[in-house]
Amino acid sequence: MTMGETVRLAKTLALLVALGALLPPVAARAASEPVVFEGAGWGHGVGMSQYGSFEMAKEDKTAEQILAHYYTGTWTADIHDRLTGWLVDDPEPLWVHLVSSSQKIDVQGTASGLIVCQQEPDYVGLMKNGKNTEDVIPWNRLLEERLDELGFDPGPVDGIFDSVTDQAVRAFQDSRGLDDDGLVGPMTKSALWDGDGSDWCVIRTPVSGTVSFMPMAGGSRCMVTGAAMAAGCNGSVRGADPAKRIRLPQKQVHGSSVELAHGTLRIRPDRHEKTAAFLGLHAVLEIGIDDYTLGIDETILSWADFGGFAALEAQAIASRSYGVSIARSKGPESGFSAKIKDDCWCHLRSDTSSQVYSGWYAETAHGAIWRVAASETKGKIVTHQTAAVAQTLFSSSSGGRTEDNSAWSGGAQLPYLQSVEDEWSTRPSNPFRSWTARFDPQVVADKVGLDELTGVAVLERNRSGTARTVRFAGRKAGTEVSIDLKGTEVRKRFGLRSAYFDVSWGDTGGTLPGPGYPFGDIAGDIFVDDILWLYEQGLTKGCNPPANDNFCPDDSVTRGEMAVFLQRAFDLTPGSSDHFDDDDGKFYEEAANSLYEAGITSGCGPRRFCGGDAIPREQMAAFLARALDLEPAPQDFFVDDAKSLFQDEINRVAHADITRGCNPPANDRFCPTDLVTRGQLAAFLKRALD
Repeated sequence: MTMGETVRLAKTLALLVALGALLPPVAARAASEPVVFEGAGWGHGVGMSQYGSFEMAKEDKTAEQILAHYYTGTWTADIHDRLTGWLVDDPEPLWVHLVSSSQKIDVQGTASGLIVCQQEPDYVGLMKNGKNTEDVIPWNRLLEERLDELGFDPGPVDGIFDSVTDQAVRAFQDSRGLDDDGLVGPMTKSALWDGDGSDWCVIRTPVSGTVSFMPMAGGSRCMVTGAAMAAGCNGSVRGADPAKRIRLPQKQVHGSSVELAHGTLRIRPDRHEKTAAFLGLHAVLEIGIDDYTLGIDETILSWADFGGFAALEAQAIASRSYGVSIARSKGPESGFSAKIKDDCWCHLRSDTSSQVYSGWYAETAHGAIWRVAASETKGKIVTHQTAAVAQTLFSSSSGGRTEDNSAWSGGAQLPYLQSVEDEWSTRPSNPFRSWTARFDPQVVADKVGLDELTGVAVLERNRSGTARTVRFAGRKAGTEVSIDLKGTEVRKRFGLRSAYFDVSWGDTGGTLPGPGYPFGDIAGDIFVDDILWLYEQGLTKGCNPPANDNFCPDDSVTRGEMAVFLQRAFDLTPGSSDHFDDDDGKFYEEAANSLYEAGITSGCGPRRFCGGDAIPREQMAAFLARALDLEPAPQDFFVDDAKSLFQDEINRVAHADITRGCNPPANDRFCPTDLVTRGQLAAFLKRALD
């Protein structure tokens, strides 16, 4: 059989997977022939398949039917019926990052009427009678000008805050229902200068031509082209609407500058989380939920011309739901945590790390059909009995069946992101229904850490048909070894379109699981010695019962698994009572009660243990510090844990040399919110107990 005859179409792959069949092996190739990955689909495959939704729409399925198929057990509802609080109370709750610059942010207008606003620098603070230092006088003058403009006589406009100015301020305060104390603080400034999101419009600069927002030395002040003087680096651009749009030349979409017809553009300083050193500026769009949806650019608009309008409606609802779910997960009910400010001053980004936002382009392209789809679904979200708004992941297409979210991310399985049939993705309209990727064998060897490659094969598949485990056999330092990688990791290392692939090259059947290792997936792993120690102590049997010939070093550790590990490692007495209501019959129930009675954890809420949740590094540090009763640390070891609730415990485990950080060789960061992998846990326990 020739190589061309062995290539299988993705549709065949999808049908075989749906029947529960494994793909037939491809004939072994000579070492000189390339390693060929034969695949289907594009993206992670979780949730809605976009090409699948198009084909469903052509079969007269509604947007609601499409969404209910791809998101198990969900339905659509009005957002106000499912949510309360800041997301629905604030008319512009979402902050979407557009661009950052260490030098300047340029702003243009498509028509006159846009205004750049700046507030006074932080050092001005409270303005009052007698506060007339040289650096404050220019701002006193602006105060006097504003009072005079509003009809409250401040006396001479000379920058001197005297008794006459004081009386004008008191009269203004009384007219606005404020305490007439003569003190120009945040509330009075807000009333004077149209306060909005902490941006007081003390200096108003019309946008004419290109207006640049430029930081001065140290970033304590910013100069705006055409402004009277340098002011604070908190600013905004206001007045946008479809007739006069904000244009950002530094943010390109489809070869042109992004244009914004809704919301308020916020300019915010980018400062180092620890040192507060000035790094540059962020441009972030503050916008309403439905206006945000109008600018999403995540689908093929021409589908509407071929019977696929319902697919656009489904995408609009999914995009709205996804944006809200991500923003909702970002922190306290105030909607804007300090962590968000340190990161990007945003809930969402405007690229594929969140979802693509192109503003006016998306709203008006292809006859403005997306605007119609988004408007006709205004306020609609995807909801589930376990989630007021579902995290509606989507991707281009699957290989015939969508992916479980847990198989893709390693996190807890969400009930509405289960694998479902998706034969629509294998229809001819999908240009990615089949694909191939070829690599030289030595390139493959280098990418997986082998000296020489002798074979590659898919060992296990997820129920979606994606490659779960891929074995790479070969030689390293003269020894025959094999390395097993997760399909998602293979996709990442080789830049494949998806994990819906097959590969069979050379010979993998005669190789050993590793150089005498009990697990076939730890050869070359950075934690191999720690994993072997864990096995020798009888603390682990593997991750794939009943065979248990893999350890899954890159998989996240759940709280339930952690409880079992710690109970074994510290030989804890079994719990005498049942302290949690959500662990009945679970494999970790006894261990969870044991940890509770040992004072290591009180759970995740009233009578809840949350055993299926993945555990972050900061919580792992807390568990170990309590289990070992570690002494206080004499110093702060890391630069990124100041905001962690468990900073003390993190430093205790560092002082005990149980952890050395997450960024070798510097190791000055702990990455407190990163999830603990099974390999990392092995290292934690070995250092704690060995």
